[in-house]
Amino acid sequence: MANATFVAELEDVLPVQGRKQPHSMIRVKRIVSLAHSQDVADQQKAATDLNTLIGGNAFFPMISFAPMAHALCRLLPSHDRTVVYFAARAAKTLLLDDALRGQAVLVGLPAVLLQALQTWQEETPCLREILGSLQTLSWDKHTVKSLIACLATEYGQSTGKNTEQAGSPGSENAQVDSMGLIPYQRGAVHTKQDISSTEERDAGLAPAAHITSTQPMMAATTAVTLPSVGRLASILALLQTRDLEVVTLSLAIVANLCAYSDTYLLTHQGFIHAVRDVLPRVLEVAQNQSRLLRCYGVATLANASANPVLLGRMKELGGGAVVEKIEQEDLKANTVAFGGTRVSECCEVVLLRLAGGKHESLGGSVASGNRNDDKLHDGGESGRVLLTKKFKFKYGNTPTLELTLDGNQNRTTVVICIFLWVVCILLFLQPILRPRKTGGLGN
Repeated sequence: MANATFVAELEDVLPVQGRKQPHSMIRVKRIVSLAHSQDVADQQKAATDLNTLIGGNAFFPMISFAPMAHALCRLLPSHDRTVVYFAARAAKTLLLDDALRGQAVLVGLPAVLLQALQTWQEETPCLREILGSLQTLSWDKHTVKSLIACLATEYGQSTGKNTEQAGSPGSENAQVDSMGLIPYQRGAVHTKQDISSTEERDAGLAPAAHITSTQPMMAATTAVTLPSVGRLASILALLQTRDLEVVTLSLAIVANLCAYSDTYLLTHQGFIHAVRDVLPRVLEVAQNQSRLLRCYGVATLANASANPVLLGRMKELGGGAVVEKIEQEDLKANTVAFGGTRVSECCEVVLLRLAGGKHESLGGSVASGNRNDDKLHDGGESGRVLLTKKFKFKYGNTPTLELTLDGNQNRTTVVICIFLWVVCILLFLQPILRPRKTGGLGN
């Protein structure tokens, strides 16, 4: 009944007959109709067309956002892998738009994405697209609160106010969000027991060496009690996978969330304890040979060190010696991380916080202080600026490392360098471009 009502309202919203309808409006109307079909082929057609429509247009009429969001919320809970893959890819592209990201959160898209993440834990292509969407949501400071609220909710629970029980008479297994705009199927995702089992939901984080070839995605489970972790456990468990891109995206999400470890997450102690348990894995990933994983790993440690609980856990694990080793290797290689920020800068943040912490046992050469301790207490701005920096990652064509504070500093440096480079080129070419003086006819 809710589906028929929405399609009828869509007929009133779109341009009436007799007027020339934009081509995009016609496509959106057809996509919504196909999304409501029970035929898998029609759903696949709707998902591929929706992905093409969102990905191929830099701008489309705002009136078409509600139908597209409705179609996404209908297609993401599908049981077909192709449908979920293209729908998640379309959602990832949609969330990259700053103007539409807030509206997508209001209609409940983060909850649908997290539900799909739990359902398709063993499908790497689907995981990549879903994690890309969640990375953008965790990067934006305006949407991270909604994402944290959804992550804190256990699977099977709902945060909407106007929720009808799935399978009840007249509900047609549909759920209407608190805005009353987007009805979408929710109950279907709980029926796929071969993928989303209770054991995987409560999976612990075993060492990566325990992963066998018969378990390509999830590691062996251990009994770990994490209070009020909710859906965050699914993301943390992906740090144990063998797929490099899945681990990278999961680590970027954890890094973005840890940027709020001293603000929003102070009221979510379950999150803090969950991240505390995976810090050994983060330290292991930070020593990876991949520059991207190393950058994401040390950025996660830098953001997490702002929380006293996580900082104390780093000291127990000897994180100071590990981070100092990573910093020395980076300085020796003289490599620049993504976004113009060196990996050594993230290491400096961790080392400074370890040196200025309340615990006495710092371990390694960090306890002696010297260079790091001088930076912290010399009264200059370098130590204080480093201690206030947070590192966050936005999904894009190429992963970038952005600073939440003083974000224009690197941009200004690049502009000055380009200007000086142009001036040097002009000065070098000036003798060549200057016209030569020619003598008279008698010479």
